[in-house]
Amino acid sequence: MSIDQYKIHDHVDDFFDDWPYYAVNFKTHLKPDVSFVKKVFRVNGRPTHADYTFGGEVLARKFFTFIDDPDSKMVVYRKEELCYILKDDNEGPKFKIKEWTVDLTNPDDLVFMAEERAMSRGFMVSELKVIVYSAMQNVYPTETTEQIGVRAGEFFTYHGDQITSFIQTGDKSLSTTIAQDMEPDHVTFLDSSSGIPNTSVRQAIIDKVNF
Repeated sequence: MSIDQYKIHDHVDDFFDDWPYYAVNFKTHLKPDVSFVKKVFRVNGRPTHADYTFGGEVLARKFFTFIDDPDSKMVVYRKEELCYILKDDNEGPKFKIKEWTVDLTNPDDLVFMAEERAMSRGFMVSELKVIVYSAMQNVYPTETTEQIGVRAGEFFTYHGDQITSFIQTGDKSLSTTIAQDMEPDHVTFLDSSSGIPNTSVRQAIIDKVNF
């Protein structure tokens, strides 16, 4: 397929107009006034795909594949694939843009394994902060944004040691302390809806930690 069958065609510099779609760099071959907005979608802190939009329209989509070591639960393989969106709104063929396999004899690769998993758990905690903050807004509708922020900050500080340990090492003791947290200031929102069907905030946190 040539690039003119894709939505991105209208935004590619004329010099690359007759190039095959897989040879067009969606970051550097665009017209000077075009820049993408990137939105990343994650599951358990890891990216599953990312949409690249311009003018509110998705023009390109990147897909991520991870394979973990079954014992350590850390990444040993990662692949990134890209596709451009056709003018009929369907996804075009995927083509590989990055592929990486861990070399267990390479210290840099071992560091990357640990950092990747810690980064993913950090994103999971960020997702939990959104759930907690939203629940507090519903439970305490008369409080200001600043007051809710203080409440949320106090809650995450209360569990700060376990949260840090979870991010850095994957320690799951946070799920136990959340299950047992009966502090009067916490119970009301912990047992309220998380926004996930049939799931309280308390259970949402436990599920995230025990993914």
